[in-house]
Amino acid sequence: KFEKLIVNKRKKDDSLDNSNPSVNFDEETWDFRDYYASNSESLLIRFKSVPPEIIMEMKFYAIYELVRGVKVTTINRKVSIFSKLFRNITKDMTFRNLALLTTDNIVKTISFSDKVHGMKSSEYIIAKSVLEFIVNNYNIF
Repeated sequence: KFEKLIVNKRKKDDSLDNSNPSVNFDEETWDFRDYYASNSESLLIRFKSVPPEIIMEMKFYAIYELVRGVKVTTINRKVSIFSKLFRNITKDMTFRNLALLTTDNIVKTISFSDKVHGMKSSEYIIAKSVLEFIVNNYNIF
């Protein structure tokens, strides 16, 4: 079980920062501002609006993305967009679960939204990224 998520900021010379700030895995907001000596809100990953049915998967997805070098602001955006998509797809279901997501209901939900084409494209890419992570790391589908 993860008690803490420790992510080390890399210096320009690619050595690890010895200050070892930590982010508590169980928190609703992961705050990375100490890593960058910045007060920017873009260095937060917010899980407060993530449905409880997918909170663990989204947190591990965030870790996966951090390890891959994806920017904190991008991860926060992906978590937010996928969470909204999941809520929209499952809003009329009595039992909400990732296993109930299908390519068909994802495509229908995104394509029938009133968003501009560029935003729809981003949602497709984010849904694909998150679901590939889940399929490769969980025995759900």
